[in-house]
Amino acid sequence: LTGASGMTPLGRDRAISASDGLRCSSRISSRVSLTGYPIPGLLFLIGIPVFSFSVLFIGLTGHRVARIVMCILIPVFWGTMTVLFGRECGFYLGFIVISFPPLLFFPTIRQALYFVGFSVLCLTGSIVALAIIDQPSVVDFSMAVYLVNLGVVLTVTFGVLIFFRDQIITNRRKVREQQREIIDSINYASRIQKAVLPQERIRRELYPDSFVIFLPKDIVSGDFFWFGESNGKHIAAAIDCTGHGVPGAFMSMIGNSFLHEIVMEQGITRPAEILEKLREKIIHTLKQRDSDQGQKDGMDMALLCFDHEKGQVEFSGAKNPLYYIRGGELTEIKGDKMPVGMESEKQDRFTNHTIELQKGDVFYVFTDGFPDQFGGTTPGGKKYKYGNFKKFLLNHHTKPMEEQAELLQKELSDWKGNIEQIDDVCVVGIKV
Repeated sequence: LTGASGMTPLGRDRAISASDGLRCSSRISSRVSLTGYPIPGLLFLIGIPVFSFSVLFIGLTGHRVARIVMCILIPVFWGTMTVLFGRECGFYLGFIVISFPPLLFFPTIRQALYFVGFSVLCLTGSIVALAIIDQPSVVDFSMAVYLVNLGVVLTVTFGVLIFFRDQIITNRRKVREQQREIIDSINYASRIQKAVLPQERIRRELYPDSFVIFLPKDIVSGDFFWFGESNGKHIAAAIDCTGHGVPGAFMSMIGNSFLHEIVMEQGITRPAEILEKLREKIIHTLKQRDSDQGQKDGMDMALLCFDHEKGQVEFSGAKNPLYYIRGGELTEIKGDKMPVGMESEKQDRFTNHTIELQKGDVFYVFTDGFPDQFGGTTPGGKKYKYGNFKKFLLNHHTKPMEEQAELLQKELSDWKGNIEQIDDVCVVGIKV
């Protein structure tokens, strides 16, 4: 590591600083040489053509290769320049700036971090090299060539940055426009879905003392509620379709249409038979026997049929239960462990339950969105669970139904806190 003068790097530095008293600019001129270190010198000298060619890469190979080439060449060039011109010039500080281009070049932070890490590696290597390498002073490198080379490299670098910046801005505008169009379409679909759901007037006519909580996770919902009347009997149901958002909303529209056909047009009111007819229609419509594509698509639901003349209510459930409270005691009737849809080749019949009505009975049918919601004080949250749901209903079942609805929504909001709603929520409460 001894230069042409025969002095050690430390000795020569001291000689320059003590006897010559040269300023930083003169030290740069006297220390830079390409004779002893051909590889760094070569990298520095070819900076202009290499960087110019990297711009050509954009047209020849596309943006991805150009990004990679630029993000590799910039740290290598800057590291070479740092070693050649020495610590005094402070070129290593430029790594703070050149670590940012990958964040603009690449569409995701994860991809950019690889090249940010490469920049840090080059910075570390150049600092280590400065500690052990000293440039011999046999051939001085022209400061004019250095300035021209540096100017071209910086110009090309910022030109490419501007090019990608414009591309990113254009892409973001397109994404915003597409997102706006999608959101507008989904909002319109939400209005259609709400229009298809039973109107508030129908609920109040059929069940004067009742409430409905309907809280979609997204703009449109895979959960829905259904009310109907046929042959003097009143039907109420809470249905949970496969998925949520747009896929779930499509299933909810299918389910709503089929329920209307089965109950209102065909006059079927026995809950178990309604579920069996609905299952047949879903399997046939989604062609679940022909392929595995829609194998798991279906519905979980709890369905009630009130016959006030006989003083009875019938219940049938597909996975979802019925809770009813009488005399301060909550009773659960579980639904059958199969969905309304094709889960297996064997299709068992749904169970029909009959309950004698008493004045003051309160009935609740619901989907799993409320009990499964994460929240609480535990880090990361935990499920609300069915046990807590039962306790809450027992504690508040004597209150007016509208007040119960408000309390349930507040309970859900308090429980989830800052945690995102994980599923659609639908709860129907009916008091007789």
